[in-house]
Amino acid sequence: KVIEEQIVVLTEYIDADAKYQRGIPLVRDGAMSREEFGERAAARGIDGQAVNPWYFPTPEDYRRRLEARGFEVQSIALIDRPTPLPGAMADWLETFAETFLKLVPAEARASLAAEVSEALRPTHCDAEGRWTADYVRLRFSARKPA
Repeated sequence: KVIEEQIVVLTEYIDADAKYQRGIPLVRDGAMSREEFGERAAARGIDGQAVNPWYFPTPEDYRRRLEARGFEVQSIALIDRPTPLPGAMADWLETFAETFLKLVPAEARASLAAEVSEALRPTHCDAEGRWTADYVRLRFSARKPA
């Protein structure tokens, strides 16, 4: 349902303009974090996927959804945008993964965020301790024929 709501909002916005160029920010970290949270929630007897709020469309999926609503897609691609974080990954998770953290009691949230951070450390933290979020942008140009 969340996916369809996102598509409806987007297509209504595009309908306001016959030609539309748009970039949708996405976070690959979200996909990795989702998997890490899912594993750790399952270890606690919780179904983390049941509350997963994130949708990470592929260009093909988004093209199909736009075309199904009458749009002609001129271009669509994922653009890498690695973004240095100002602090620790756990801080980023506390802000953007709140849905998952709320699955556990308040006193256990920091340790859950720390566990997920440690799982992400090999791919998201450099030798100097600087964290990077693996952001991508789904960029497309679409128009609705007259």
